[in-house]
Amino acid sequence: KWMYKKRIRQWGVRKNKRCQMRAIARKTKQPGDQGKPTRIDYKDVVHYRKRKEEVRTDDIIAQRSESKFPEAVDCFISLPSPTVMLVPMAIAERILVSIRDYYKGSFETGTWLATDPRGSCETTKVKDNSLAHLYALREQSMAACMLFANNYFQAAGQNLISATSAIESILLAEHPMTLTCLFVLVAHMFQQRRHEIALSILRQFSALAQIRLGDRHPLRCICGWLASMHPSQILTVIVRCSESTGDNFRDLVGPMNWSTLVSRQEFLHEVDDEHDMGDKTFLLQELLRKCEATLGSLDVRTCEIRLSLAFHYMKNQHHAEAVKLGLIIISHAQYLGMSAAEGLWIIANSQCAMNETCSAEVYLRVAVDLRMAEWGPHDDRARHWLVILDGWLVRQGQLSTAAARLLKYNEMNRNVTRLR
Repeated sequence: KWMYKKRIRQWGVRKNKRCQMRAIARKTKQPGDQGKPTRIDYKDVVHYRKRKEEVRTDDIIAQRSESKFPEAVDCFISLPSPTVMLVPMAIAERILVSIRDYYKGSFETGTWLATDPRGSCETTKVKDNSLAHLYALREQSMAACMLFANNYFQAAGQNLISATSAIESILLAEHPMTLTCLFVLVAHMFQQRRHEIALSILRQFSALAQIRLGDRHPLRCICGWLASMHPSQILTVIVRCSESTGDNFRDLVGPMNWSTLVSRQEFLHEVDDEHDMGDKTFLLQELLRKCEATLGSLDVRTCEIRLSLAFHYMKNQHHAEAVKLGLIIISHAQYLGMSAAEGLWIIANSQCAMNETCSAEVYLRVAVDLRMAEWGPHDDRARHWLVILDGWLVRQGQLSTAAARLLKYNEMNRNVTRLR
């Protein structure tokens, strides 16, 4: 009896499957008693761990055959793999299939359009600042992580409220970059050891998508499946999913489309944890060289990849290279009539890392002023930079200045939440 309990506990199966599991335990124990090597047949284990809510394959095939668009969003449920596999692998496969069919179905049904290769693919559902809401969610959630690290718990909570207040608008718009931004955000949260925030955001997406888009919508399924996984497995699946978004854009709208390039560089710079730093640096450099040769050094898409490479240098402490690229970004931005704030921010962070704190603070203040002048006083990226500046002031011992800035920041957060 103890042998059966031990095996059942070891395999993590349900207690109501004891009869079947005893047979498996006997098959495993008998060769072991004779001194022979034992081997657990995990196909038998998985067979008894199937979920009750498993969707029948016949029902899915019938739904697809009756649909005018077999891979359309409103009728899609991913087919399970014919190969029996462990539950985490099966969930990962379902998510990848869902992403592929979601992208293909959205373009085929006209929900998404690729009108200009120099800009992002667009949604035809809601056009009211849908991409801005995505970036706001990302920037403010990342700022909340920094506030938690600095022990500003109240401000961090207000940041999360402000960030997640736009989730419903994001779901209704269904912008093509939604999953790309969401995967980057979740990966960042896990890298910062903030698993609880990532899971909370995924659950909010899943719950609101179920209400607003339907129980079988891919966005609901993908977020729900990710949230149901063990935290130790999510980041590995996110890496594969993030790479998949770039591959799908490449196949559907071409390798030089803005959405394809941004998804690719986001994967390399923010998400990928399988390649070492040298490999990722080389891949980003190759992507930049390819864009410069194909599109020209002043194309908006080339500037986007150059900016990502500068971020990568800054993140991995190659500060001299980051400052050099930051200066190039500023000069190109002035030539193209674009904002130079991103280049100033890169230079400021690199100088701060090299202990040039006074000049770094000046550069960052100028970058914040430029962002607010262009996008308004409630710009999410500018407010994120203010959190960074506040951390610098605390480390320098300017506690009163940091406290005053934090009060102003909290007031801005409350105003933004009311506006949304």
